[in-house]
Amino acid sequence: MKQDSTFEQIHSALLERLQQGERPHLEFNEKLLNEISDKWTNALENSIYSDIDAIMCVLEHARHPSPLFDDLFFLTLEKDLPKNQLIFTLGASWKHMLGRWSRAGDRLPMRYLEILRKFLNHSELELREWSLRTIDQVGPQGRLLKADIQAAKVGWRGIFNPHAKAVAQLAEMLEKRWSHPNV
Repeated sequence: MKQDSTFEQIHSALLERLQQGERPHLEFNEKLLNEISDKWTNALENSIYSDIDAIMCVLEHARHPSPLFDDLFFLTLEKDLPKNQLIFTLGASWKHMLGRWSRAGDRLPMRYLEILRKFLNHSELELREWSLRTIDQVGPQGRLLKADIQAAKVGWRGIFNPHAKAVAQLAEMLEKRWSHPNV
């Protein structure tokens, strides 16, 4: 019988705690960080989407962000994956990348902005929506994507789709915010 890895044990315990309504914050030691990195690399190389989901779930509940995963976040977001894995990864990147950069006073790398630009032009409306939600988190730097945000809106036919409606509302909110000079 195969013994579960530390990561698998932590992921399983995390899911149990989440089902009980808890909001756990996980502490990672160096061994676990390396295990996550190895598992993530393997998941990308072998298209193991369930592992990517599990990794994002665990990282979403980390107490502290880690710069160790920046390259893996970039590689994942740049890969042609199903929308759910891209959305989960984008969400986890908020804490591990955006939050850390913001606290340090660092600008977003152009690589991250280019990923958001690509997602704004994606055929999946839900991915456009989450890109706009991310842009809302980045503050004034989001203005660099102003033309792409305008182009991301869906015409009147898409207004019955909840993601198209959210895209339109988020884009309008950002445009209004940026149209005021003191904001």
